[in-house]
Amino acid sequence: MLSLLGTIQTVGSAGVDRYNQPTETVTTTTANVPYRLEQTESTEVTAGEATAISDWKLFLLPTAVISHRDRFIDANTPPRTFEVVGAPSVERTPRGPHHIECRLRFVA
Repeated sequence: MLSLLGTIQTVGSAGVDRYNQPTETVTTTTANVPYRLEQTESTEVTAGEATAISDWKLFLLPTAVISHRDRFIDANTPPRTFEVVGAPSVERTPRGPHHIECRLRFVA
């Protein structure tokens, strides 16, 4: 059941920085997107400061538009911003698209 409402931030290219490296910017924001979120893995890296890295699986309606460069903001308090990892997958049934699954990563 997709009972929470989150936000998809579409990320696009904003050109290059002074070192000729590509830069990104949020080009559009889609709010009130129904979703379900499940944590799949969590690790802690202790190089300098302790950093927690967690992987999640996001479930969206088949009509949602999300790509591998986008970000997702969940509805919990405080809100967390996740990065999409890899290409989202449209899961199908014999009747057609059922839902979209995305791998997400959160670094704190």
